[in-house]
Order: sequence, then C-alpha cells, then structure tokens
Amino acid sequence: MARIEAFELSRLDASSNGRKEKVAARKAMIAAMRTIVRTARGNELTPGTHNKLLMTRRRSDIGVLSAARGILRDAEAVKNELVVLGLPDTCINDLRSLVEIFESTMGGRRTGRDDMAKVEGREDAVIDTVSKALSKLDIVVPNVVRDDPGLIASWKRTREVVGGPAPKKRAAKSTVSAEVVPIAGDPSKKAS
Repeated sequence: MARIEAFELSRLDASSNGRKEKVAARKAMIAAMRTIVRTARGNELTPGTHNKLLMTRRRSDIGVLSAARGILRDAEAVKNELVVLGLPDTCINDLRSLVEIFESTMGGRRTGRDDMAKVEGREDAVIDTVSKALSKLDIVVPNVVRDDPGLIASWKRTREVVGGPAPKKRAAKSTVSAEVVPIAGDPSKKAS
C-alpha cells in the first residue's frame, strides 16, 4: 500500500510539473507566433492578396497548436521578407522547435493522466483484496480466540472504524417538568 501511495504522489507531482511546463511552452510558442504575425504586417502585399499570417482566436491547446502549424507553413513563403523586417533568419525554426516542445508537453500531460487512471485501478484492486481478507479474519479470529474474552474485546476494538461519521446523538431527556394550567375564560387575559 505504501508503494502505491508513493507512486501516486510522484505521479501527482509529475502531473503538476507537467502542467507548469505545458503552460510555459504554450506562452513561449504564442509569443513567437505573435512576433511573426506582427512583423508580417509590415510586409508589402501585391494587390489582390491578403496576409495569411494572422493570430488565431481559438483558445484550446489543439486550436493554438493548429494555428502555429499554419503560421509555420505560411511564414516559409515570406521568410526573406520577415528577415528584412528585422526577424532573425532562425525565426521559423525557433517557432518550429517551440511547437515541438509544446506538443511533447501535451503528450506528457496525457501520459500522466493515463498513469493516474492505472494507479486508481490498482488501488481499487488492492482495497478489494484487503476487504476480502478482513472479511475472512472477522470469521476466523472470533472462532480461534473464543475462550479468551480479552482477545475478543481487543479484536473488536481494533476493527472499529475511526474517523467515520459520528454516531447520531439521542436527544437528552429533560429533567425539568412543566405543569400545564388551563386558563378559563378569555385567552387574551392573563390568569391571576
């Protein structure tokens, strides 16, 4: 059981770190995309054409990733113009690397979630096995120690569930008795 808890804690930690890595990779990729798109606005277009390098309005990871791939594809055609406008000649390769990093962090998060599901499945199996063993012990132990009331009491005390819901308290009986005195006549007038 301790191994399962340790494994689960390590996976939770990995999942948290994976989330942070993914957020950082996404921010870096979006910043690179914005730089390319902003720079592409300075590119003179021939009449009748439009700028294909636009930022996406999509917010999902898949949507942003798809837009980044589109920018990579379209930026290749105007790479020389982007360099003339001040971007380094590695700008497209830099974005490509950031896209790959972001994709790998997405995969790592997915793997972490799959591993967590496996741990939870194994945890259920362990709990089921332990529950069956305790059920058998509940039958065997009283039979084996039936002649020793101290051991039976110890077994029952050990088997108590601690930390479960508190037992319902019964209302305490009142020790004060009240005498009811009927009032004759008009109930709105006080009896004297």
